[in-house]
Formats: sequence, structure tokens, C-alpha cells
Amino acid sequence: MRFGESRPVMVRAGFGIFYTRIPQLYQTALANNNGLTDNFISLDNTNYYQGQVFPAYPNAAVNCAQGPVSCIIPAAWQQYATSEVSAFGPGFKTPRVQQASLSLERQVAKGFTGTLSYLFVHGVDMIRARDINLPPPTYYSYPIFRSHGRHFPKSTL
Repeated sequence: MRFGESRPVMVRAGFGIFYTRIPQLYQTALANNNGLTDNFISLDNTNYYQGQVFPAYPNAAVNCAQGPVSCIIPAAWQQYATSEVSAFGPGFKTPRVQQASLSLERQVAKGFTGTLSYLFVHGVDMIRARDINLPPPTYYSYPIFRSHGRHFPKSTL
């Protein structure tokens, strides 16, 4: 009697390479954050010099007409205006995923089947966003307080 004659073996296999689409979020960032169309102003009211130009309530920061018109930043704020520029890295490659599967299926006993399967997935050149301007993480200790207001000795979260 030959192998698989009384209880046949089913072999299933597949392989594919799939190229992912670039998310619209990244394409939009490239179109909008080109350094030409938008300016951002960040003012720190605790800084004495920035506090001098900080708008007081209820005054608006900029008085621009409604609609698609150009609005000019006040001269006192020009030094605080920044732009964001987004770009793909020079070595950017379209992400791709290789997927393969193999399964062996055989009848073990009447009415029972055993399956052995393997799945392989391998991503190459995957997209990840990383902000290189972030400071290194820091550790901060928070005390745990009792109901009467005093904290537990040597207690932190």
C-alpha cells in the first residue's frame, strides 16, 4: 500500500508579493506642508518679549476677511512665524509584503482530520513616522496621597 492511498493527504500552498498603497495622509502632508502655503505662530505668554505681542482677550490675533484671501501676519509676529516642510526621504521605497502559506491535511481516523500549517509574512520597507525633534523621554515620580492628605513614604507611580 502506497503513502496516502487509504487516507489521502491534501497539500495547500500559496505565495504572493503585495505592494501597499501610500496612505493619503502622507500624500496630503507633502502637498500642504511645502513651506510656502502655511505659517504657524507659537507664542509663549510666560516669555516677556512674546508676552508683549500676545493678543489680549477679546482681541483677535489677526483680523482677516472671510473667504479665500491672503492674510498677512502682523509685523510684530513675523519673527515667531514658522513653516512646516514634509518630504519623503531620498531612499524611500514603496512598502511591500511577502506572504506564503503551506498546509498539510490528512484524515487521522474516520471522521477526524489533522492539519499542520505554516504561515510566513515578511514586510519590507514599511512606513513609520518618527519625529526626530522630540526630546528624549524623562522619568517623573508622582507621589501617592492618603485620604487625609499626607503621602505614603517612598510611594510613586
